[in-house]
Amino acid sequence: MNDNYDVRLVAYPHIREMLDGVPRRLWDVFLPESIGGLNELEANIIMMKRREKTREQIMAIQKLTGMPLRPNEPLEAVIAKARIKGRIHNAQLRRYKRGDADSDT
Repeated sequence: MNDNYDVRLVAYPHIREMLDGVPRRLWDVFLPESIGGLNELEANIIMMKRREKTREQIMAIQKLTGMPLRPNEPLEAVIAKARIKGRIHNAQLRRYKRGDADSDT
């Protein structure tokens, strides 16, 4: 891609946000070679932002139950593993969601 980044990246606000704080001389490392690659990179950034909340929920359950952190596992699978493992019960989940999980220690 040319050094004409300001003109080309106007239509890609998520890529611009990703590049905030990155020195301009390193942009070549992060940006694709073609305009079509910019479209794909923008779409990937948007998809990852949508999945971020679910990933945080998965990691919170995994931390709570002492399971290894694997944020890309499906939420249903993590909940099922936690219940099978016997470390988490519905009553404990309700207390955890209310914020008084530490009150019964």
